[in-house]
Amino acid sequence: MKKLYIIRHAKAEDGFEMQSDFERNLEEKGVNDAHKIGIMLQKQGVIPQKVYVSPAYRTKQTAEILAEQLSFDKTKIIFEKNLYDATHSDFLQVISNFDNTAENVIVVGHNPSCSMVADYLSNDNVSFMPTCAVACLEWKTDDWATASQNIATLLWLKSPKEL
Repeated sequence: MKKLYIIRHAKAEDGFEMQSDFERNLEEKGVNDAHKIGIMLQKQGVIPQKVYVSPAYRTKQTAEILAEQLSFDKTKIIFEKNLYDATHSDFLQVISNFDNTAENVIVVGHNPSCSMVADYLSNDNVSFMPTCAVACLEWKTDDWATASQNIATLLWLKSPKEL
């Protein structure tokens, strides 16, 4: 069974006057939360074959911390520009194009798209994912291209506060 882990980036600093939203870095709390989530995923035996990430600084930093905790080669992180400022359909299109040989895939993105897509795929009222929250979805088929409403079961939703 395929599993998709949708992760909202960890807590980022407020932007500075001349800094773009894209360039915002994680704050210390965000770094700590990403470590907590990474350890939790590692204890659950999560072994991702693919990690797709928005290219924004804060998502990249979150993904690198998670990769370290999960012994995933950081050089194999796939930066997907369509995950930054993604619409619902942009996010679904990214998922639909996943390599079907990958059974466990992590996506690190932004809200509101992370929450909207987790809710849409599972039809399980995922109204809001706090920073660094993880939604674990189990696919009902063996084909990522089937990304559509209610195609997955929400197995769990965890945030750093719960750990």
